[in-house]
Amino acid sequence: MLHSAFREYYSSWEPDGPDNISSREIGLIPFEGTMVRHRKFRSLLEARAMCARDPPRHLYYSSAYYRKPDERSMEGKGWLGAELIFDLDADHIPGASNMSYEAILGEVKKHTIRLVKNFLIGSLGVPRDSIKVYFSGGRGYHVHIQDDAVYTLDSDSRREIADYVRGGRGG
Repeated sequence: MLHSAFREYYSSWEPDGPDNISSREIGLIPFEGTMVRHRKFRSLLEARAMCARDPPRHLYYSSAYYRKPDERSMEGKGWLGAELIFDLDADHIPGASNMSYEAILGEVKKHTIRLVKNFLIGSLGVPRDSIKVYFSGGRGYHVHIQDDAVYTLDSDSRREIADYVRGGRGG
């Protein structure tokens, strides 16, 4: 029954992302079996067709871009770059354990709006259309920056941005 509901959903699914899907590793968890990784789709239409034909229970994509995303070894994939992602959730909010679910989401939403408006758009000048915000499916939000300016940032540069956003606290 659930499998049929997923098939029906994916049959009319209008995927709006991710960008550059042909350069991303795709992972999925089928209804029967365990995680399948190292998949590649040439287009969003190909992803939709596969999901309608054999709907997965979970579907994932890498935040990184690769020359060969379907290669099994990381070295063979040929890293090209990656989105810059911020993961905001209740685990980082003082007193969240004493809050209702609605209050937690409201508080995380305030932090997410502050991140986007004050830091990403305001201080760092990230174009609004390069910012994607997703509900994490739990207790927070994921903010993705999909922009040529961030794809090739190294880990030190990414850490500097994270430290700046956190107010200099960091590792």
